[in-house]
Amino acid sequence: MNYEIFSYLFWHHSKDLRNDINRYITEETNLSILSESHFLIPFNKFKDFAHLIYAKEHHFQHINDKANIQINNFTKDKHDSDHMHLASIKLLNYKKQECIVSSEYNSKFNLRDAIKWELRKRFNPKHKIGSFHFSPLPIGVSHDHIVHCADTKAEMCYIDFLLESTATSKKICRKLLAIA
Repeated sequence: MNYEIFSYLFWHHSKDLRNDINRYITEETNLSILSESHFLIPFNKFKDFAHLIYAKEHHFQHINDKANIQINNFTKDKHDSDHMHLASIKLLNYKKQECIVSSEYNSKFNLRDAIKWELRKRFNPKHKIGSFHFSPLPIGVSHDHIVHCADTKAEMCYIDFLLESTATSKKICRKLLAIA
């Protein structure tokens, strides 16, 4: 196989950072954005949605904490007052090119996870306690993820199914139609 596809789900509290996130992906790595879709998930269905996303994790409290982080980070605005705004981005590593990701993560993780941790390092909110540390993130960066990464192709399909079946609307922002 001459390519890899990585799937990332960006949570509501990353909404105002998406241009910076896309700029990082397109300008600082050798990856292409294969597709980017935006979904509005009804706020009253979000907790169930989050529980399904994290169903593979075995600790209920951990799953519940992740859902509550998203709910607590939810800010109502005039555009989507009753909905959480999520984005699904698929990245293409064509011909399995060498990708440029922070060296601190390259040695510890596969490429997909190195990108996930780099995105979290750069874009997760700062923690209210400046000395907070959750490894492998730097000191002061919260564990309030802006991004979830699909670990397998099956999980990527499952997340896409959940988004399609839960969202009240979907907008495709970009789609790479041909690979050179």
